[in-house]
Amino acid sequence: MKKICPDLVAMSDDELRDFWRHNNPAQLKRLGDRLLAESLPRVETRVCDFYAKDLSQLRQSAGLTVGQAAQLLDVTPVIVMSWESGEVRPPASLSLIYAQTVK
Repeated sequence: MKKICPDLVAMSDDELRDFWRHNNPAQLKRLGDRLLAESLPRVETRVCDFYAKDLSQLRQSAGLTVGQAAQLLDVTPVIVMSWESGEVRPPASLSLIYAQTVK
C-alpha cells in the first residue's frame, strides 16, 4: 500500500536528501502534488546542488522516458518537459528522485 508523501517544501536540505535516500517515489501517494508545490515560485529555492544542470540527461541515465517519469512522479509529461526545459523551475526533489532511480 502506498503511503502519503510528506510536505517536501517543509523539509530542510538534509532532510530532503535523507528522505529520498530511503523512499521510493513509486510507493508515495500525492507525490505529484508535493512536487508541484516545490516548483512554485513562492517557495524559496534550495542550494544549487539540488538542481542538476541537465535533468533530461539524468532522467535518461535512470532509464526513464518522459512518459515513464511522468507516471512515476504522478504528473503529466508536459510538466516533466517543462521542468527539464527550464520553462518552469523544477522541484528540488527531481534531481534526487532521478538519481535514486538509477540505482
